[in-house]
Amino acid sequence: MEGRFSSVISELDDALMQLSGLGSEPQRIAEFITDLHLLKKAVADAWEYASSAMSQAMGDDPELVLGDTVVEKRTGAPRKAWKHDELADEVARRIIGSSIDMDTGEVLKSPEAMMKEMLSYGAVSYWRVKNLAKIGLIADEYCEVGEPKVSIIVRQQSVVFNDDEE
Repeated sequence: MEGRFSSVISELDDALMQLSGLGSEPQRIAEFITDLHLLKKAVADAWEYASSAMSQAMGDDPELVLGDTVVEKRTGAPRKAWKHDELADEVARRIIGSSIDMDTGEVLKSPEAMMKEMLSYGAVSYWRVKNLAKIGLIADEYCEVGEPKVSIIVRQQSVVFNDDEE
């Protein structure tokens, strides 16, 4: 493994190997997990600082490609205090409306199909903002919207092989 932090990762791997040899020694495991907790906090702080610097450096560019790695910049605001009942009623009205043939008045979807469709707009603890937008609903009208937060996502590009290439 190469990279700026390969020695830290190597040390962590070594520490995990030592941990596996401790068996059930709660005191020593507690010491290890306390150190690990401090490391986790330090990495989170470093990630926050570096993400902010990356966000500023990227300006308006949504992503930066480094070989097979993509550094992507996304902006999203936390949403809370949803008006679940009001939004659910409106989504249901729109699903029902889109399920009726306007020429004949015939209902084209069963109640079960309409209920399943409802799940594509909401989940147990959140609403799917992009899907709501597809039916003309603006999620921000049904919740309190916090300050936007920029997230940096690092992902590997998938390589697609063409069957003709060999």
